[in-house]
Amino acid sequence: MKIRFLFFLLIYCSGQLFAQILDDTTKEIYSNRSTKFFLQEDVFKGAPLNRTVDTSINYLHYYNYQISGDNWYQNLGNMGTAMKPIFFRQPGELGYRFGFDSYLPYLQTPAEQRYFDTKSPYSELKFLQGSTGEQRLFLLFTRNVNRYLNLGASYNRFTSVKQFSPASIRDFQTDHHQINIFSSIKTKKDKYQALVNFNYMQHWNYESGGIDTLKTTENINSDGLYLYKYANVRLFRDNAAAARNYYRNTNLHIYQQFNPLDSGNTLFQVFHEGDWKRETQYFRDNNMRVDSAFKKYYGGVNFKDSNMTFYREKLELFQNKVGIKGYTNSLFYSLYYKARTYSLIDTSQDINTMAKSKTWFHDSFAGGGFGYKINDRFSFSVDGEAMLGFSNSKDSGSNYKKHDDYKWGLKARYSNWNLLLSQTRNSPTLLQTRLVNNIANWSYHEDSLTAVLYRNANFYYLKTNGPRFLKVGINYQRVDNLIYFRNTAKKDSVKIKPVQEKGYIDYVQPYVSFRTNYKWLFLENELIITHLFKDSTIHMPSWFVMPKIYYQNFLFNRAVELQVGAEVILKDNYYADAYAPQYNTFYWQENFEVKTFPITNAFLNFQISRAKIFLRVSNIFGGQYEQHGYQETPYYSGMKRSFQFGVFWRAFN
Repeated sequence: MKIRFLFFLLIYCSGQLFAQILDDTTKEIYSNRSTKFFLQEDVFKGAPLNRTVDTSINYLHYYNYQISGDNWYQNLGNMGTAMKPIFFRQPGELGYRFGFDSYLPYLQTPAEQRYFDTKSPYSELKFLQGSTGEQRLFLLFTRNVNRYLNLGASYNRFTSVKQFSPASIRDFQTDHHQINIFSSIKTKKDKYQALVNFNYMQHWNYESGGIDTLKTTENINSDGLYLYKYANVRLFRDNAAAARNYYRNTNLHIYQQFNPLDSGNTLFQVFHEGDWKRETQYFRDNNMRVDSAFKKYYGGVNFKDSNMTFYREKLELFQNKVGIKGYTNSLFYSLYYKARTYSLIDTSQDINTMAKSKTWFHDSFAGGGFGYKINDRFSFSVDGEAMLGFSNSKDSGSNYKKHDDYKWGLKARYSNWNLLLSQTRNSPTLLQTRLVNNIANWSYHEDSLTAVLYRNANFYYLKTNGPRFLKVGINYQRVDNLIYFRNTAKKDSVKIKPVQEKGYIDYVQPYVSFRTNYKWLFLENELIITHLFKDSTIHMPSWFVMPKIYYQNFLFNRAVELQVGAEVILKDNYYADAYAPQYNTFYWQENFEVKTFPITNAFLNFQISRAKIFLRVSNIFGGQYEQHGYQETPYYSGMKRSFQFGVFWRAFN
């Protein structure tokens, strides 16, 4: 409540402070053409700062975060639950990382932050309501104070309710808040520029443990499906006693650059990028009744306290990056030095005592990049970063060490042909290295875990022509010494721990995606085929396909743009990673095969003036009370048939 109150107060005060009277003629001037935005990368590389806000109705009905960029995610069947990519993705940050990643897809990062240049106050509103209880509200307000200063803020809230065994009608399963304040500043002739943003996210998830699919309940058939009417969850109680995960992320970010040369000469600039970040992961289960049905769930865990468990991990990081850069119309270069100081606070619950430890870390890196555009058809760029030093506090001595992290990447484009090559050597995460509490006990010494080596090559052809496009490519990935979580006890137990693969894993992944049309009828498709060269500790579906067909046209003298169609999401049977709520992480398993199920959605997207609206029926053939359900993650049901309504509205004054 306090977060919402502060946000609305900020919006109100901003409007009052910078309010202006606009006549009808002035109002007609302001539109998406007069409101521009840009990203930090655009400022850093000297790209034009003139991105326009999206007015397309394509993909308007994608609302639940499962589709993000070029990756699909598996979740626990409800909006806001833990997620991981279906297809393998290597980390991008060097050095030790926190490791609790299941809620990061919901986080807006500094690299994704939009900064605006508006000629008038600009606002966005998004609202979603689903028939199964999910809700989302997004608000944004920004405006220029003058031509050199822009201020803005946004607020994102979504919730979902339990699909099985709810204690009440609005029995929340997830609750998400995210508030963001941002500003861009520059001086005359762009001698100095600064970008600042503050982001706060908190995320609650009451854990179900998944549905009970034991054979004794006779609620699962030979196809791996089950009947919704017989689906009982394994952990849910009322929220006062339920197992719950809580994740909080606070980030203050600043980027600034200074040009000491004459105006218009950008060949030499000095830049600084700074971050203060605090991440907190919290888990509690106040009622682990080992003499009841919950014994089956926690049965493989060695308890210090068999009645309850609690732990909290907190990472606090200070990071500074300073360097030089420069660019012309055809060239870009950068060199920098980066230093991080961070601490890990570990709090756990014993049967009689509360234990707390704090470990300090310091590491440093050097890096840079170079890019050259020979002509409009050919360009290339290279970049890299390497660890220089590492140290940690003496009281934790033997768990952490320098892993000599590094990464490099090459991008080359000739006409419509593109090549991407990369190699990364990465430290384990802090979670993989050590976690000691009531239901976890691993602490790897410095020689136990080694760095993971990732190699990737991606070659593709991309052709666009108006609304049509064709992308055909092939991706090769090799991973040496992968660290992953797996079950180390009996089947159906959740006693898991991190282990390291001794050797390498590799796979090849051809893919194609396209959009074509005949007049007003459009067809899209995406096909991904994955071939693993040997039995692997990375599980992915051997094929994934998503065909879509829709009609799109303007109606009523172009007053309304309409898009109506259907899509099907299909993937091959595969042993999807399972989920352990007590560690808020996914783990490798080979006992539960997630079966193919045609997730079919029908959608209606349309735009009237500045309002974009969608209506969607999800999982048409999923049925309701008597019908078959499918597994999104082992033991976790996909969403029932449901209906969603959403509106996206913009105001330019």
